[in-house]
Amino acid sequence: MKFWKTKNDRLLDDPATLDAIRDYLELDWGKKHKDILEQRYVVFDLETTGLDPKADRILSFAFITVDQGAIFLKQRLEGFIGLERDAAIKASDIHHITKTDMALGLPEPEFALEALKLIGNSALVGHHVAFDVACLNAVLETHFGMSLQNATVDTAQLGARLENPLMGGYGGKKAFKGLDALCKEYGVQPEARHSASGDALTTAMLFLKLMKKAKARGIRKLFK
Repeated sequence: MKFWKTKNDRLLDDPATLDAIRDYLELDWGKKHKDILEQRYVVFDLETTGLDPKADRILSFAFITVDQGAIFLKQRLEGFIGLERDAAIKASDIHHITKTDMALGLPEPEFALEALKLIGNSALVGHHVAFDVACLNAVLETHFGMSLQNATVDTAQLGARLENPLMGGYGGKKAFKGLDALCKEYGVQPEARHSASGDALTTAMLFLKLMKKAKARGIRKLFK
């Protein structure tokens, strides 16, 4: 029987779990660059109990596929994570997520595996994406002793890069605009802001606009 040792020294021996982890890690991670409008992306957003990826918990999630320059709503994953009572109370206070939402939510390990299946080796997109990646990595490291291998694209950084090409988007966080500000600038109507599903869809629509402008500018790569 095969085993997988997590970072907390717990041994995993469930065949389906091991197969899912193996399938993900054995994908082509050469990060080959296609034309930016032909690359497959997964735009995602996580709602959490706080701003510390190591200490706080994921409450709700939404992942939406963008491929060939279009949003594929049928290729998405969204929902809640079932947490213990104290976390559920905190969720209600911060995000108005109900106890019923929590009760129907996925266990963290199941959520993580479903996310890996949808993500595959796509580039991950988010607004201030580093935070969401860190939160998802915390779950993956806790339960499976692994972390994401995907390239990432930050719409905040991309927006700054397009506004000031000479800075390349790396003019510091002060150069990054908020999601609402960029949406207004690019004519995107936000959807159900401050919910995972709404923010993911809003970011996906903004990302399409940013990609088209990037392509018009002659930009061929969105990630290293």
